[in-house]
Amino acid sequence: QEVKWDVAIRESDLQQAKAGKYPTGEFTSIFGAVNDAKGSLAGNRPIRTGGIDELGPFIRIEGQFVYPLYTWGKITNGITAAGKGVEQERAN
Repeated sequence: QEVKWDVAIRESDLQQAKAGKYPTGEFTSIFGAVNDAKGSLAGNRPIRTGGIDELGPFIRIEGQFVYPLYTWGKITNGITAAGKGVEQERAN
């Protein structure tokens, strides 16, 4: 039973290595309130509360897209090494 788990772990490593040749994307969105806001967002007026300066909305959206064009053999060698790991676990 333990050998089956070891083989499954090595096969998972192989799948992860093969996934390295696909593009990845990441998006982050941050929002909150800021003091002394100038202007408005979507027609909303700054909130006025007693004793606190004017508060207004703050939004930041950031995105990143990465596609591996040339990795100097890192991906192919990783796939080869993971494949050898699967072969080794199956031999045991």
